[in-house]
Amino acid sequence: GNPLTALLKSGARLGRGSRKAALCKSSEALLLELAQHAPLPQRLLVAHPRLTFPLIRLLWRKRAVLNQFFLSERTLTGLSSVGNGVSQPESAALSFRQTTIPGKKLPVWKHLIREKVGNEDLKVECDVELEHSARSRTGGEAWDALETAIEILFDRAVIAPCLSPYITDGRFYTSLRGNVYRFSPFLVNGAEALAGECTITDGALQTAVQFFRQMLSV
Repeated sequence: GNPLTALLKSGARLGRGSRKAALCKSSEALLLELAQHAPLPQRLLVAHPRLTFPLIRLLWRKRAVLNQFFLSERTLTGLSSVGNGVSQPESAALSFRQTTIPGKKLPVWKHLIREKVGNEDLKVECDVELEHSARSRTGGEAWDALETAIEILFDRAVIAPCLSPYITDGRFYTSLRGNVYRFSPFLVNGAEALAGECTITDGALQTAVQFFRQMLSV
């Protein structure tokens, strides 16, 4: 059959149910820690996240926090074909991007995508072959040193473990040491946090220098 037609049908299948919110162990740890510091109404919402997550998903559906820590999404990014434009194309290719949250291994995601494609004759290639890094425990000397330095410099901050979306270098250090934490001593808004960037000013740099001094001292 026409390879472009077959690919368009598979692209339509890939587009169905492309956004899914789920709770992984890292996000559950985040909510449990936040529950200890939240006012009573919010505390009731997040104190038992596995029970209340359907309600959390509904209430936070338009908030950046849902996209950042709980949402996996598949986006179709391109379609191309090789041919003369008159007869059916010789070949066609479709590209897509799959963002994930920890909890499912890479082979599981590949299997789900293969099922979504729904055509065994189509070849599926995955550019990213690395798993997410292991979760580091929230305790021990390393965590305590980080927590103390944050408390000294950001006295009103709630310190909670969370995911670092699209940041993957932690996996290369876990074999050397079990406790790997990523922390940037900068204040950012929701949009900057999602984009993984922030506005750096002289004051922000001075705060960062002071933080690392505190970190080394504790």
